[in-house]
Amino acid sequence: MNNNNIDTVREEYRITTIYLGLVASLLFIVLSVHTHIYICIYTSYKMATFTADDVNKQIELYREKLEQLKIKKLKKYDNINNNSNNEKEREAYIEKLDNIIETRIIDAESKANKLLQSQNNVNKYNPYKVLNLSDDKKLKKKQEYHNKNNNNSNATNNNSLNKDTTTTSSIKWSQLFENPNLPLVIDAGCGSGKFLLRFAWEGNINNNNNNNNNNNDISIKNNNMNFLGIEIRKGLVDIAMNYRNTLGYEKNVCYIHSEFNTKFILENLSKYPGKVNILCCQMPDPRFKKNMKRRGKKKLTLERIIQPSLVSAIGTVLDPINGVVYVSSEYEEVHLDMKECFLNNKKFRLANMTEINELYFAKNSSQYHTCSEANTESTNLISNPFGCETERELYLRENKQNMKIWRMVFHLNND
Repeated sequence: MNNNNIDTVREEYRITTIYLGLVASLLFIVLSVHTHIYICIYTSYKMATFTADDVNKQIELYREKLEQLKIKKLKKYDNINNNSNNEKEREAYIEKLDNIIETRIIDAESKANKLLQSQNNVNKYNPYKVLNLSDDKKLKKKQEYHNKNNNNSNATNNNSLNKDTTTTSSIKWSQLFENPNLPLVIDAGCGSGKFLLRFAWEGNINNNNNNNNNNNDISIKNNNMNFLGIEIRKGLVDIAMNYRNTLGYEKNVCYIHSEFNTKFILENLSKYPGKVNILCCQMPDPRFKKNMKRRGKKKLTLERIIQPSLVSAIGTVLDPINGVVYVSSEYEEVHLDMKECFLNNKKFRLANMTEINELYFAKNSSQYHTCSEANTESTNLISNPFGCETERELYLRENKQNMKIWRMVFHLNND
């Protein structure tokens, strides 16, 4: 190969390299622009809020576009029927177009009003405002400071039990509740404990009705039940206890630091003097294997809360007549796993709607029913059956409105 051919090959190679580089750069720019546009659209949609004036402006713009479309259609009609002198047919056609415009405007207004109503409900309703509790962030900072300066403080002083001792020694129920013979409501994985406090603040709706003869205030504290929150994260237990003490519910509300497992049920709940009526496991940690590997030494446990052995243990402590279990999750995989654990156990069955409706404890003072659809099918619960969202559900409603939550209520099988 002579020198001229070598130079030609080199030049072609150089031009090809430059061309490929330009193509790659162009593709990168296009992808970057598309990604940026998508992020902008998604962010604006997620954060967008509308007022009645905004809706009216959009409706007027929509009407103008429909009127312009009407003019185009009339021109087309006239061109097709230019030889026809039938004015009645033309007037009928115009009336038809006007009816279509009005129908579409009415439909648009209806959808806009539903959007405004939903937005107002999402932004305004919070079931925990009635408790008038302090900001979580302030409490957490205060608790962190307290833990740093009181390393030798004993959790038993505020009825919060140490995780290790809780699962190995029996709980003294008389130290937790003033009257340990009352029916017990349990929230496993209770977080900062607000759900149980709201339950205790309002009381079961049936008990409230019984007391209405003596007290017309439906927001009375329910002294006819005990409430136990179980949480594996010590900091959240301390926050929950602070909340409880603030509200003055020391007699019938308590939170303990423990893992909720079969051993805890058999060694502690089985010895509860009263009846265990309700057990909740709401929005538990999904504990996906990929997440557990990433957590490393910080992981709490690899197993999910609901296990076949745990379900069997629950069946031994629940009240055989009124005992129910409520579970929920935003992850379908976790939902199906929990459903399988309960329905494969002969002790449990899905609760019917009559049994589910009896759980609704905030019927008269809660706005929850105005911003959520009513449950009509026991196999498809689209709202929290207690009428009070958990803090996690509240977060999802405000930030991820299209997030589906799977809910189930199980009843002991008395057949």
